[in-house]
Amino acid sequence: MKNETLKRYLLILSVAVLMAAIVYVVYKYAIPLLLPFLISLLISAIVLPAVSFLHRKLHFHKKLTAAILVTLAYLIIAGLLILAGRWLYNSASSAVDWFNTRFVPDVNALLDKIDHLVHDSDSSFMSWLYSMKDSLISSLQPKVVQLSTTVVTGLVSNVPSFVIKVIISIVATYFFALDYDNIRRAIGSRMTEELYQKSSAAFRSLRSTVGQYARAYSLIFLITFAELTVGLLCAGVKHFVLIALGIAVFDILPILGSSMIMLPWSIITLLRGNYQQGVILFIVYLVIVIARQFIEPKIVGDRVGMHPLVTLIAMYVGLKLFGGLGMFTLPITCAVLMQLEIAGVTHLLPVRREPTEVPPPAKKRRFFRKKPKKPND
Repeated sequence: MKNETLKRYLLILSVAVLMAAIVYVVYKYAIPLLLPFLISLLISAIVLPAVSFLHRKLHFHKKLTAAILVTLAYLIIAGLLILAGRWLYNSASSAVDWFNTRFVPDVNALLDKIDHLVHDSDSSFMSWLYSMKDSLISSLQPKVVQLSTTVVTGLVSNVPSFVIKVIISIVATYFFALDYDNIRRAIGSRMTEELYQKSSAAFRSLRSTVGQYARAYSLIFLITFAELTVGLLCAGVKHFVLIALGIAVFDILPILGSSMIMLPWSIITLLRGNYQQGVILFIVYLVIVIARQFIEPKIVGDRVGMHPLVTLIAMYVGLKLFGGLGMFTLPITCAVLMQLEIAGVTHLLPVRREPTEVPPPAKKRRFFRKKPKKPND
C-alpha cells in the first residue's frame, strides 16, 4: 500500500515537472520563434467572427470581406505602432537635453529654496545636501545618456528584422483568414476522433479564455482611465481627458505602466515648486498602483474562473520568467488547462476524494464572565 502511494506521488511529481519543463521551453523558445504566426493567428481569430457575421447577415463575399477587415486591422495597428515609436524615439532623443536644461536647474532651484529656509541654522546639513545632489547628478547623467543611446540605437537597428516579421505576419494573416475553413478541414481529417475532440475543446477553451481576458483588461483599462481623469482634473492639468487616455493605454501594455509616467511627473512637478499639483499627482500614482495590485488578480480571476491567488501567482511567475509577455500568457495557459480539466479532456490533477468541510472554530470561553442580570422585583 505504501509503495502504491509512493508511486502515485512520484507519478504526479513527474507529470508536474514535465508540464513545467514543456511550458518553460514553449515560452522561452517556441513563442519567440513562432511569434509572427501567433500574431497572425490572433488577428485572424479577431477578424473571423466579424467576417462570419457580415457573410451570414448581409451576404457579403466571405474572402473579400476577410481581406478588407485584415487590411483595416493592420492599418490601425500600424498607425498605433508609428505613433508609439515616434513618441519613444523623440523622448529618448531629447532625454539628455531635458536632463541638462530642466532637471538639473530644477534640483538647484529646490536646494536654493531649502538653503533660504534653513539659512544660518544648519550649514552642515546643507553641505551634505549639496554633496548628495552632486553625486546624484554625476551618477544619473551617464545612465540617462546610456538609456537614450540604447533606446535610439535599438529602435533603428531592429527596424529591418521588425519589418520582416511584420511582412510575414501580414501574409500569414491573409492565408489564415482567407483559407480558414480549408485549413481546419485539412488538419482535422488527419486526426483521430478522440484527438480531434480534444483539440477542438482546447481551441474553444483558448478562444473563450482569451475573450474573457480581453474583457477583464478592458474593465481594468476603464477603471484606470476613470482614476486618472478624476485625479488630473483635481490637479488642474490641461487636456486631462486626452492625457488620462494616453496614460491608461500605456498602463495596460506589458512591462510598461503608469509608474513610468506618473512617478517622474510628480517628482518633476515638486522639484519645480508646484507642490499642490505634485502632491496630487503622487497621490493619483499611489491610488492607481495600489488599486491595480488588488483589482487585477480579482477581476482577471473572476472573469477567467480562477482563484485570484492562482492568478496572482501565475502573473508573478510569468513576469519573472518570461517578462511582460509571460505576465499575460502564463495565466491564460493556466486558465486553459483548468478549463480542460473541468471539461474532462485532460486528467492532470484528478480529484481523489470529496473535499471535507472545515468545521467552524469553537467559541472561546470569556475570561471575564458577564454577571447575570437580576430579575426585577
